[in-house]
Amino acid sequence: LMSVVTSLTFRIHQVWQDTNQQRIATWAVSSELERITSLPLDEIEATLDELEASEELQNLLSDPEWSGDFLDDELGPRVALRLDWKRRHPGTPLELVGWVLDTDTDEEPSP
Repeated sequence: LMSVVTSLTFRIHQVWQDTNQQRIATWAVSSELERITSLPLDEIEATLDELEASEELQNLLSDPEWSGDFLDDELGPRVALRLDWKRRHPGTPLELVGWVLDTDTDEEPSP
């Protein structure tokens, strides 16, 4: 019985750690996506090229790696931002997409 309880406790701890890493990654990607999508259009691509993990994120996730793309097509200008890190099990990068608000226009919003 003690062996089963110990094994179960260890597995629950691993699941908790994996869930915590996923939560941290989601927070990091959503925060960075909000920051990038609020930039002027002409600064977004350069910002995506310069993405790197902060020291805090490096302390929380194992080998975090950023990547991102600026897309502008019939759906409108948007940013696809990905964060990958070393996990205990294989996984896909966490990806979020955010549309860029065009703040460069001088038009008044319609009521």
